[in-house]
Amino acid sequence: MIKQDTLDAEEYKTTIEYRTFAKTVDVIFIDTPFPISECQQKNLDNFMLQEGSFASDIFNKVFDFYRASYADYKEGWTYGNNLGEEEIEKYLPAPTAPEKLKEHFSPFTIYIPDKNKCKDGFIGISFDCTWDINNGLGVLIKDWKVVEVSVSEISFIYF
Repeated sequence: MIKQDTLDAEEYKTTIEYRTFAKTVDVIFIDTPFPISECQQKNLDNFMLQEGSFASDIFNKVFDFYRASYADYKEGWTYGNNLGEEEIEKYLPAPTAPEKLKEHFSPFTIYIPDKNKCKDGFIGISFDCTWDINNGLGVLIKDWKVVEVSVSEISFIYF
């Protein structure tokens, strides 16, 4: 359900309930003042209808990215830091299973490409995450499949 709309000279923004995470998130239509295109509206509507169906794909691909990056994040968390292993584990849990990561990341913004780049099933989602508070986490979705997971900017850089 759409909660509010913001009209801006540069970009149209609204909020929706992201049910998988039980959280209200911003939706930004990149470089699109109101009104949005039919394609953009369709992407938002379809995301809201289908978000539960690709949630496991998001969790699994985020876990794959996290597991592959864990050693680098661990080095960053321990370098010049006086935190003990137990304290670090609160923010940077050992990569044991996708479902154990869910409490460590939360959606922040959904990005829908501008009118010229809009294609069905092409969106980005940025997340806050405990293991990288500076760069966050990003998921790029094409054809309603997760195609890339990285730092937050991946969720909008191609738009």
